[in-house]
Amino acid sequence: MPVYLPLETVDKCSRCQAVNNLSLCSSCGERLYCSSACQKADWPTHKPLCGKTDRIDLSTFYPLLAALAELARSSPDVPLHPACVHQITNDVNPGAPPTRLPDGSAAKLLLLGRRLRPAEFQGARSGWWPAARTPAVEAKLMRRIFREGYLFPLVAALCAALVAEIYTTTSTASSAGPASVPSEPTRRARLRYRTSPIADLGICFGAAHVAPQDRLAYALPNGDLLLGQDPAAHCWLYFTTARGEEVTLDVGMFALNMCLAVLVAPHLPAHAPHMNQLAPAFFCDRLHHKNASGPRLYSEHRRVSVLRDAAAQEILGERDFFEKPESMDKLTGLMESFSGEPFTGAEKTLFKNSTARNCRELHAVLADKRWKQFPSPVQECVEHDPGELDDLDDPNTDWAKKARKWKREHKRIRKNNDRSL
Repeated sequence: MPVYLPLETVDKCSRCQAVNNLSLCSSCGERLYCSSACQKADWPTHKPLCGKTDRIDLSTFYPLLAALAELARSSPDVPLHPACVHQITNDVNPGAPPTRLPDGSAAKLLLLGRRLRPAEFQGARSGWWPAARTPAVEAKLMRRIFREGYLFPLVAALCAALVAEIYTTTSTASSAGPASVPSEPTRRARLRYRTSPIADLGICFGAAHVAPQDRLAYALPNGDLLLGQDPAAHCWLYFTTARGEEVTLDVGMFALNMCLAVLVAPHLPAHAPHMNQLAPAFFCDRLHHKNASGPRLYSEHRRVSVLRDAAAQEILGERDFFEKPESMDKLTGLMESFSGEPFTGAEKTLFKNSTARNCRELHAVLADKRWKQFPSPVQECVEHDPGELDDLDDPNTDWAKKARKWKREHKRIRKNNDRSL
């Protein structure tokens, strides 16, 4: 089953190559015309490839991706972090200074003491971190530690599943369906952002600009030093539209104290009702780009297209590839070549199992069209440290002024977008 590449650009008419007055085919969204005359003239060629396409807006779909990443974090594939089962013996409350580490970097250093018994985690104030200022501060630190590391396997598994389950669908008569269910007739599905089709998706590698006090490190009971998640070795998903606009999704910043999250209760798989209803997600879209000020959050070093990589297409287009050990070994090796580092044993297991889980869940969402019920706009929130937003209610602060501007712009773009659909 091949991977069907979407329209890459919207720069010229598919029939006469004209560059003005262009519009997408209203049925499939995968051919571009300058006039109805060109569309009619091209119909004999386009007819076998045309057909109704489910165009899924990334703006409402991305919480599902965040939920899948969070589901993977809570799976048995991720080993329990040592700091989750040992007592924290020092003061690392908000405002505590970072510590200079032997490699020259700095981070909040957690001193780990004795291993705790399960009963010591019960009650509003557990024995896990006696110096915690409040139960809320203690709970937030636990959530940050829980989400440490394993970022690239999670991001790679999301990209692989998106390509395998969305871009192997087609409405042509020769279609055999998506990768996970060969015999079931399917309707073509494609991602879009607002009114523009997604032309490419993949992984960005780079650095997240994080203050030393937002990094974590751990002094183990035996004296060894365990570094926390490295912001200099960060990765995130990118999506580029056919019009050249780019949006990104980062599911790995919570551990680095950028605690943005999205409500995923409407997106949760039916088999995961126990999961937290909030999942870390920073969806950087048009509004974020327009209203961004101050230093940049990321420095991108390089990127890899998963959708348009020929080797990835060969593997991800194979029917039920995730159930075939040989195919999954090939895909694992390809992802290792993308990152430039071999997976650890735990990372390899996490990547393989997460890819299979993501494929099955995405297929179910496409098959029953559950994505149509995803709420718009999505509900985002931020978990902040005490005192961080003390001036939130002051209408004269720069933050408050920017928030009012953002709300006005968001409302205007939503109206225009709804009108264009």
